[in-house]
Amino acid sequence: MKYIIKESKLPIYILRRLSMVKDRLDIIVQNIFDDDEMRFVHFEHFLLTVSDYVATEIANGIGGEDFVTIRNQLKQFIRTYFYDYLKEYWESKQN
Repeated sequence: MKYIIKESKLPIYILRRLSMVKDRLDIIVQNIFDDDEMRFVHFEHFLLTVSDYVATEIANGIGGEDFVTIRNQLKQFIRTYFYDYLKEYWESKQN
């Protein structure tokens, strides 16, 4: 799997929170769209919405002046690292 942002290049305060990313993704993907909505949402929209929501939530928890930078790094990391996971979930709802 290709990484645009490698874990080793992420700041330590983001690395400490990566374990919560998967947990938050599981909760968000199950609650952000209901099954009927999922049939009409393009995958790209789903991916952008979920990654933005999770990254913003985690960046808010970190706080500080680097909020935008942290959020953007996390969004990119989620879109890259969890792409297959989110695609599989989305496809399961298309049937």
